[in-house]
Amino acid sequence: MNIICRSAKEVIKASESIKASSERNDCFVYALGTSFDLNYDEAHAVVKTTFKRGDRIGTKSSMVDSIFTGMINSGMKLNSKRVTDRMDKPTSVYINSGKEVARAMQVGSFAKKYSVGTYLILVASHALTIRDGIVIDNNNDRSVKSRVKRAYMIEG
Repeated sequence: MNIICRSAKEVIKASESIKASSERNDCFVYALGTSFDLNYDEAHAVVKTTFKRGDRIGTKSSMVDSIFTGMINSGMKLNSKRVTDRMDKPTSVYINSGKEVARAMQVGSFAKKYSVGTYLILVASHALTIRDGIVIDNNNDRSVKSRVKRAYMIEG
């Protein structure tokens, strides 16, 4: 089964944003926008104020974890959606020389296993969304082989 990938830039209408054309290191802006159904400018404003992201500077994963953990504990919503669960370093079990071996799950494997629902995914120095098994990323499909460091389930 091939992994289906969509461009985050198309999903959150980045072409309609003047701000998007001058930004870089904004994968978390795209991931938040595609996870919570926000357009680029709305997502950018939330990430700038809530996650303390400066213009053209990436968002720190420790800040993401702190804010999302608070959202899980408080039930706080963003655009009528909320973070309901966190998975640290999800693994897949493989058979290697007749033995079961647990390995860090790749984005593509995660998309196949969690093919229902919305997940904001953190990999090494990058963020993206998986919605109903479709990878939504501003790096197109280059992140499919990346190892998932943390996944947040988004509901609403």
